[in-house]
Amino acid sequence: MILFVLILLAGVLWREAEYEAARGLRVHFLSVGQGDAALIETPSGNRVLVDGGPKQAVIQELARIMPFWKRSIDLVILTHPQLDHLSGLTGVLERYRVKRLMFNGAAYRLAAYETVLRAAEKKHIPIVLARAGETLKFGDGATATVLNPTVAVVERATNRTINETSVVFRLDYGKTSFLFTGDAGFATEERLQQTAADILDADILKVGHHGSKYASSEAYLSAVTPRVAVIEVGSDNTYGHPTAETLSRLSSIGATVFRTDTDATVTIATDGANVSRITPPRCPVFCTARFDRLFTE
Repeated sequence: MILFVLILLAGVLWREAEYEAARGLRVHFLSVGQGDAALIETPSGNRVLVDGGPKQAVIQELARIMPFWKRSIDLVILTHPQLDHLSGLTGVLERYRVKRLMFNGAAYRLAAYETVLRAAEKKHIPIVLARAGETLKFGDGATATVLNPTVAVVERATNRTINETSVVFRLDYGKTSFLFTGDAGFATEERLQQTAADILDADILKVGHHGSKYASSEAYLSAVTPRVAVIEVGSDNTYGHPTAETLSRLSSIGATVFRTDTDATVTIATDGANVSRITPPRCPVFCTARFDRLFTE
């Protein structure tokens, strides 16, 4: 039994050493069903969780990616207050030491939303507002630039337009860039083409609103020009996401598309120039992850 435990521990440590040796920027688009959750791991070791998905599947996904002895998340970003983005955050706040929570500050009557904010306050987690124009620095050259929302967008928000208050930000490391869009639709996309056209271009796009036909317009995709597009979506969802219209628009610009309903969790890694997809090993110890090169800047 002791020998077995030692072999298992050696395997875990070997896998962790392999992981650390290949450290760069990694973004895990988590398979959490019909909702959004993504974990960003920066070169300096910071962890940023963007949304928490519709239920508690995010806990299982985080446990699969993060070693059991690492229990802290430096920043949680709630893009907007809807159940498919925030429900899993209650479990995250319970199980992990969250250092800061960022949200858009939109007024929205939803019990789960209030529960998350109260839980953060109870744990004395600093809560900050996301506003267009802010820059977040994660160390070793990894930065995020917030593109949405503005104060005016939040103040005008209604229950019907809450998606347009989504925190949209561009993540940069070296020559590689990611664009996170929450559930922002055509209205936000059109405004960003006018106010942030010079920094919309990105290599990897988190497709807006789970591939809804009301997001990812032709003009917007032409401005972003993503090489890779990731759709966070649940199997056999009742919304018909991703729609044929969105998939056609992504195909027309030549983007490589990954979907969490068919590809499970999608991990994209970059050293700032080379961009790869990481496929996790199939066995728990002494197995090597596969790195598939997607493109090089």
